[in-house]
Amino acid sequence: MILSAITKITFAVLFTLPFALYQIFTGILWQNLIISTVVFFLTALPHELLHWVGHRLAGVDAKLGWARGAFGSPTLAVLAQRPQTLWSYRIAVALPGLALGVLPLVLGALSGTPLWVLVGLVGISMASSDIALLVFTLR
Repeated sequence: MILSAITKITFAVLFTLPFALYQIFTGILWQNLIISTVVFFLTALPHELLHWVGHRLAGVDAKLGWARGAFGSPTLAVLAQRPQTLWSYRIAVALPGLALGVLPLVLGALSGTPLWVLVGLVGISMASSDIALLVFTLR
């Protein structure tokens, strides 16, 4: 139960903080909400495919399927087909957050492009539960 509580709190903070920061720096615009929603749906499948790529890079067989989400609802997930090492798990968990979150965020910040910053923040918020699990495995 402790992991569950830590994961849910971390997930909630990481999911809402990027949007709050973006709104503070760009102003509260309804367009940001629409763009965020569109980006979320356009990157959901690539996010999961990057988990699959991470598993494959680590030599673990995996398949796309459904799993129980952080709040009990079904969610699209990549499921390892056999036991894996902690190292391979960390690669698979970290890859989407880096590729769809950190990379666009850094590129947007360096180029001064707010849309890329928003894409990066959405990517980080989508990876929030992954980040929570990754942090838990690093302890």
